[in-house]
Formats: sequence, C-alpha cells, structure tokens
Amino acid sequence: MVKKDIIVIGSKGHKNAECFEWSDVIPYLGDYFYIILNLKSLIMRDDLQFYSEFSKKLDKIRSEINEIVWHKAKVFCITERFATCSKYAPQLSNYNWCPIGLNFKNERGSQFDRVIKEGYLSYVKEWSNFLDSESGVSDTYNLQKGDEVKTVCNNLLCNRADKPVAFSIEFREYELYPKRFHISNKILFLPQTTKIDISKGIDCLIEEILCIPKQEINLPSWTEKVQLVNEAELVKKIGESEDILKSTKENLEKYRKELDSLTRFKGLLTADGDTLVALIDEAFVLFGIKLEPVEGYKEDRIFSHKGDKIPIEVKGLKGSIPLKGGLQQLISRLDREDPRNYKAHGVLIGNHYKETPLDGKLNGRSVPFEPNVIEQAKSWKCCLISTLEIFEFVDKKLSGEDVNEEFRNRVFNTIGIGK
Repeated sequence: MVKKDIIVIGSKGHKNAECFEWSDVIPYLGDYFYIILNLKSLIMRDDLQFYSEFSKKLDKIRSEINEIVWHKAKVFCITERFATCSKYAPQLSNYNWCPIGLNFKNERGSQFDRVIKEGYLSYVKEWSNFLDSESGVSDTYNLQKGDEVKTVCNNLLCNRADKPVAFSIEFREYELYPKRFHISNKILFLPQTTKIDISKGIDCLIEEILCIPKQEINLPSWTEKVQLVNEAELVKKIGESEDILKSTKENLEKYRKELDSLTRFKGLLTADGDTLVALIDEAFVLFGIKLEPVEGYKEDRIFSHKGDKIPIEVKGLKGSIPLKGGLQQLISRLDREDPRNYKAHGVLIGNHYKETPLDGKLNGRSVPFEPNVIEQAKSWKCCLISTLEIFEFVDKKLSGEDVNEEFRNRVFNTIGIGK
C-alpha cells in the first residue's frame, strides 16, 4: 500500500498519508481507499464567508463519499461534539459531510460497557457525545444508489447506558428491476483519543489500516541479567506452555493417525478397484488372514493355507453384484480339486450399490446378491459376502471382540450367503 491510498483531512504531519487542513483545497476523494476526517479541527463559525465556503466544501465531500463508499473506499471520522452555524439557513453542521443525518447528544463521560486493551480504542478514556439511539440515524440526504437504501448501524463501543460512542454505519441497497442487493463499505465514527493526543491517535489508526507491526528491539545478551518485575515468572510460564504445546502437538498427530487408520475402513462401503482390494487386504489382516495377489489380475486374491488355494474375487459396483462379470469370473478360477480344510471353493466379495448412502445403522441399500447369483454360488460351492458385512466384522474386532474364528468360518466355510 502506498502513501496515496490514505488521506487525512483536519490533521497534518502523518507520514503514511496525504494530509490537508479543512481550509485547504480538498482533492477528489475517489483517488483514495481510506479517508480520515478529524472533526476536532473543524471549528464552526457564525460568519457568512465561512458559511458560504464550507457549505460548498462539505457538500462536495458528502457527494464524493456518496459515490465512493459503494466501491472500495472506507471512511473514518474522529468525532466531535455536534456544532452548527446558527445564523444562516439551511443549517450547516460539522456533520454535513455525512451522507445521512446523525442525531448526536452532547454529553461527556468516562465509563464504557467494556475494556478494550488493543488498538485505537484502547487510547480512548473519555467520550464527549454519543449517538442518540432513540432518534438514531435518519435518512436526511439522498444516497446515489438504488431504488431503496437502508442504513445499518453497528455499535463498536458503548457507554454504561448502552449508548454508542463508537460505531459504524453501512448502506444496503435493494434494486427492484433487475433484482439486486448491494452493501456499501463502512463509515466508522470513533471518539477522540484522550490517553494520547489526537495526532498520535490518528497515527495509531493509520498503522491499524496499514497493519504496521510494532518495531522489534534487538537486545544484547547481557540484558538477560537485568530482571524486570515478573520477568522470570513469565519466562517460566512460557517454557511450561511450550512443553504443553509440544506434547499437545505430538498427541494431536498421534490421534489423527489413529483416526485415519480407523476411518479408512469406511472405504469398504464406498470404494472399488485397487482401493477396495487394498482395504480388503487390510481387513483380513485384522483377523489373522493374509491374502496373496494374483499376478496380472488386480482385483483377484488367493488364500493359501495348508495346501488349499481358495480364489477370491473383489467387486465394487453401483448395483448388486451380478452373475456375469462377478460370480462367473470367480467360477473360471476355481481349483478342480476340493479344498481339504474348508467348505468354500471360492469367495466373491462385493461392495454393492457403492454410491447409495447408508444411515447410522447401515440401512439404505438393496440386497448385494440377487437370487440367481446365490443359487449359482451354492451349486459351485462358493461363498458370497458383502463388504458391508465385512465392515460389521471389522467394527466388532476394533471394539475388542474376538471374532477371528467366526469371520474365518463365515468366509471360508459358508456356501452362498449362509442365511
């Protein structure tokens, strides 16, 4: 952001902004992203020359603000007690630059609804007026946008009576034809800083706008021997907090890995292809069963045990697991000899209706295997099992149940679906 982006009217000497007094010729405000108006220095006088000059000047500012708040500009007003030129009509006040009429009440106080510890408002310890919420904001001037414009006021800081001493306003425009909705940038009204002078307060505001960090101070090592009150205690607390943070980060990483290892089994209900086969491998390992790949066939597996070789076919489909392209592929791989230790000659695993959502009780899908597939599986002595059923076994295993033998029997000693 360059210097040209900020203009200050009513205060000079701010290095990160272009500055003008109220008596100066004010440039076009559309050239700036941020406009700061210091009303403290706008002294209202009851003379014709002042009235004539400032009626035009404040009208010009109001007209330009009307235009630019709908684009990129943001306006900040350092407020002052409401004042007018009382001799002339129409009335000219120090708030005539504002696109709408504001009803301020000139009262003083030093109590607030809360304590602000950082930024511009932390330097405000007293207030000299507040927005009268009973009369509040009135649409005195016509905005240059839309068919219907409404004003929205947001309180930033209130006094003890809940009256806003710092607030922002924005305009919401509704166009009927074509139907559109726009929100303007904000105009912020901020009390004068009293803990520091107004000029330094404006510098603070500019730093907030530009997000300028506080300048770092590099201290030599010997200053560590010079102890301030509570310094040692704060150093100790920082060290303790860093230890807690390190331990927390380690635990967080550990728990995330455990969660990933756990939730990946949900892929049994959604995956197909290589991903599904990999999850089947991992699930079977949980039950002490190692499956072997078949060279050249990614979706095929072999279970080898005590001389038996039982082929396994894995399918993930959008519908039920079919005869053709499912069970028939498994049948083509069956060994001619019956297994000596198990009843099933082959196993067909299917993730059926893989894109159909399930509820918390795993309901919501149709049957995984149609009757003709079940009958053929029985005739060829093959086991049929869905990944949904395998998922239920995995859940039991992870919860601590000993279901290894039950799972092994379901997969290798069950013909058809076993029910």
